[in-house]
Amino acid sequence: MSFDIYGNNLKRGHCEVHPNVAEEYPCSLCQSHSQSYSQESNAAYEAQSLRNDLANSNSYIESLKADLAKVTAERDLAIKELYVLENWQRDVYSLSAWLVFHASNTDATMENARVLLAKRDLEQQAKGIEDAIKHSCYKKLYFVDGVSHIEKICLEEDLSLFSENLRKQAEEL
Repeated sequence: MSFDIYGNNLKRGHCEVHPNVAEEYPCSLCQSHSQSYSQESNAAYEAQSLRNDLANSNSYIESLKADLAKVTAERDLAIKELYVLENWQRDVYSLSAWLVFHASNTDATMENARVLLAKRDLEQQAKGIEDAIKHSCYKKLYFVDGVSHIEKICLEEDLSLFSENLRKQAEEL
């Protein structure tokens, strides 16, 4: 006599796992359970595989982002270097053009430079005098018949004329 998996007596021609099914083991119910288990395990395997693929894709995307940031930084540095080089070249070209233009007029250029320096010197002297006007007053102390007298003397008018004269000389140059 045979028994089912639950320990009960098994009728002849019945399934050991499903004793109420009149088919021998593996019955159609066993086979359908086996297929659904197989499908579930395949689905679980596919889901895990998709998770792994997603993790790998995310990792790859992060590495691409890092590479992009590195390339962008290198590009920005190259642009800055190019900008510096372009400015340097522009300055060199300007200086070269200025030198070529003024090389033929060396004497005139030197005279112009002397005049400009003289104008600058006169303007600076005039400014210095104008600044001194602010502090140009002083007090004079003297005694008459034993009594002290204080007289305030300001040279503002004289210094203003001198400053104006310097500025006129600078304009005439």
